[in-house]
Amino acid sequence: MDIAEMFQLLESPELKVVEETVVAIRDQLGSLSDPSVLIGLVEYYMHSGNSYARDLLCLVRQQQYKV
Repeated sequence: MDIAEMFQLLESPELKVVEETVVAIRDQLGSLSDPSVLIGLVEYYMHSGNSYARDLLCLVRQQQYKV
């Protein structure tokens, strides 16, 4: 699944889908040294204001990405 499609699932009306998507994105954020997922998440949050995206951004632990 494309990461942009995953971000769109954060807006699903089904809580289970949102919870599974949050876990999948969190795993990708924690396992990648490539910041493209993080950049995409920031852009998605800036455009949508989605609270789940905000919460995921708050979980970023890599010091170099905390700006």
